[in-house]
Amino acid sequence: MNTNVRRQHNTSRAQIKHAFWVFSIWSWPICLIGVALTFILVGGYVPPPLPSWSAPQIAEWFLSDTTNKRLGAIGFLYFSGLTILFYAVISEEIRKIEGEPALLARAQMGSAVILVTVFQFIGMNWLLCTYRPEISPEIIRVLNDYCWFMWSMFIPTYMVQYICVAIAGFMDDRPNPTWPRWAAWMNLWIAVGGAGGFLAVFFKGGPMAWNGLIGFYIPVVIYAVGNCINCALMLKRHRLERSTLVSSTASA
Repeated sequence: MNTNVRRQHNTSRAQIKHAFWVFSIWSWPICLIGVALTFILVGGYVPPPLPSWSAPQIAEWFLSDTTNKRLGAIGFLYFSGLTILFYAVISEEIRKIEGEPALLARAQMGSAVILVTVFQFIGMNWLLCTYRPEISPEIIRVLNDYCWFMWSMFIPTYMVQYICVAIAGFMDDRPNPTWPRWAAWMNLWIAVGGAGGFLAVFFKGGPMAWNGLIGFYIPVVIYAVGNCINCALMLKRHRLERSTLVSSTASA
């Protein structure tokens, strides 16, 4: 009887573990869809406000549509927070490749935590811009500048994260690697693709500004598409490992 109870408990535990692992991988597309619906469509944060706008213009941008701006920022907070699950799976996949001591996995996860924390600070500051309509427009503009600078320029740890993924891909000598060689190079491209945001501090208009092609759109597209590919690769790896486990259990 105890053996049957223990077997049922182990089966239930394995099912929960499997379900949470799959949900964590799918947290990226959930985040992407959620941010598109709340942050972009409801909040109207994309396209970004122009860096050249005056303080009264920035204040008016926030305060003329306060409810939607708040809902967009709240959606950004919650959905961007989900990505910590996605990055945790990436970290564990790196750990499987690297073994112990798992320095790459720790560096990648630490960088991911910083990135998600930055997203949270950005969302909170945008909410703060809408909280007191009576405050000086200059303060609202400073808060908004701070948010877009963090978005565009908080790049060093972001780069470390994807460089770690790339190195893990180059190290993976298994017959069916999580990140094939082309995917390792892709993650290097994700790391480099965000570097253009550094130029935003020098420009208030044009492609280099925080709302420009190089300062905003190219890094965002590379980041989003690259993570979608990483998501598909991790789902493929998980299905492979699960089918191998089931086959081993059946043969035993």
